[in-house]
Amino acid sequence: MSLSQVLVLIVIVFPMLAVILLRLRMDLAALIVATLLAILQFAGLEILGPTTDPAIAIRTFSGFGRPTVIVLVCLFILTAALEKSGFTRWITYQILKIGGGICQSINTSFCWFRSFTLLVYK
Repeated sequence: MSLSQVLVLIVIVFPMLAVILLRLRMDLAALIVATLLAILQFAGLEILGPTTDPAIAIRTFSGFGRPTVIVLVCLFILTAALEKSGFTRWITYQILKIGGGICQSINTSFCWFRSFTLLVYK
């Protein structure tokens, strides 16, 4: 394996392990990987292509301006704000209050979902 191949594996594997071990959020890991790949390309290590063409490294960052990426970033921000404000807890309580005893299994599902979101966003 060449040096650039080893560096790409390291850049991808370590953030992925951090996500799996719940030490790093998925969106942050994606940003770290894209940034490190671009930095390694700018450093002249031919990670994304020949180093004679700086446009290749610039294309790494051009994807962040696409409407889909902007919508996803806004969605992450909105979700974090709703969770921190307590709105998700309140709306869950209201749904369970209306559902009554029938929703015990749904309550368990919400608890698992809420625990997962708390682990991911904190």
